[in-house]
Amino acid sequence: MNEFNWLNFCIPCKNWCCHNENPFASESELSQLKVTKINIKEDGSCIFLDKLGKCNVYEKRPFECHIFPFDIQVINEEIFWVLWNICPAAPHQSEKIIDSFEQKFSKRWDSNYIKQYVAYHKNNQPQKYSSNKFTIIRKLNWPTN
Repeated sequence: MNEFNWLNFCIPCKNWCCHNENPFASESELSQLKVTKINIKEDGSCIFLDKLGKCNVYEKRPFECHIFPFDIQVINEEIFWVLWNICPAAPHQSEKIIDSFEQKFSKRWDSNYIKQYVAYHKNNQPQKYSSNKFTIIRKLNWPTN
């Protein structure tokens, strides 16, 4: 069986994930990117996408960009991992990826960051995503500081 390749989905998709309305980024992420906010261009795309749809800050991209098509959402006052169905790669994702996120990313983004992320999205849910559906995967199991 062939290994999963994101590029088989991302290139034809034309970066839907990069048309998010102002994704969350912490002060330190913004500082690293040398911006005060991640804005969108007139066409709705991220300011960091070049004309070919390539991310100019890929190695420094914020947490939200790392985890898409997964996301963390508050549902009935509990925090869950969800999978946005808008991504053409979504049917090929699994809970194993979430396990690796929690293990790998908790070293870079601590539980305080996750609290900020969740609060931001609870208060500023992007309108483009409000009509899109997601699948609830499981409760968040982020290591605490």
